[in-house]
Amino acid sequence: LDDGEWERESNREKEKLEIGKYNLEGLVNEKRIKIYMLKAQGLNDISEHRILKYYEQAVELIFEYDLDLEFAMEYVDFLWKQRSFEKGTEICERIYYILQKSDVNKEYIYLRVLNFLGMFYKSTNRYVEAEEKYREVLRICRELSEKNRNAYIDDVATICDNLGILYQATIRYKEAEEEHQEALEIYRELSKTNRSAYISDVARSCNNLGTLYQTTERYEEAEEKYKEALEIRRELSKDSSNAHLEDLAKCYDHLGEIYYRKEDFESALLMVEKVLKIFDELKIMKPYVYKNEIERLERKNN
Repeated sequence: LDDGEWERESNREKEKLEIGKYNLEGLVNEKRIKIYMLKAQGLNDISEHRILKYYEQAVELIFEYDLDLEFAMEYVDFLWKQRSFEKGTEICERIYYILQKSDVNKEYIYLRVLNFLGMFYKSTNRYVEAEEKYREVLRICRELSEKNRNAYIDDVATICDNLGILYQATIRYKEAEEEHQEALEIYRELSKTNRSAYISDVARSCNNLGTLYQTTERYEEAEEKYKEALEIRRELSKDSSNAHLEDLAKCYDHLGEIYYRKEDFESALLMVEKVLKIFDELKIMKPYVYKNEIERLERKNN
């Protein structure tokens, strides 16, 4: 839609609201359907711009008329994936403010908002605020898991991992290791009874520990964790290759860094070549996303 069409569509919606013949939830749902259709067609610069427009229009209605906050959280998740940290923080803070004033128990959304606020604050170097939110949500999740372990123990693991990443960023390596180890132990336990649901989380926690060990020059331990993550990603990519290609590439990239630091340059070069091959495939699907990554790796390769 061009700017004129956006304006005409906006005016039509205002008329519907003014004469009171249009259901607000229906209007939000109309935006939801358009967003889902665009996502199903595949993301590119144009579709992402339209999706953001529809989300913005829907969220303003949600905030003004106290509608479906769950859909607003979908917008938050989309902003996170787009690395739109400032806008994501703004929307999260508005949802948090609404929940603080609400008498309705929306525990699940509240926990998600706290976690996202921690993520956004950490990504914008607001470390004190990030830790405050992570600690609050971790405390709540631990309490809830004592009453209903199956429902909340994976949330405990997620927050532990996020808190560990924060501690790495603030050079608190001992605390970071403790958090990542707890997350990995929980995910390993959960994967024994539901492998398909949690094995990817095991890989992610292994990567987090590998990054910590690499940063603290514990290269053998880092290599061990990266290799475990790589084997899992390889396994997952066989069943759903496109969905796990980026994670597989990251594993090769991490191992390449370890080999380089250990002066095993032949193995390091092999890892870079594997990553480039994967990103070349990904570029076909999302050229605007992977262009910078490919350029970075080509510089490393040279």
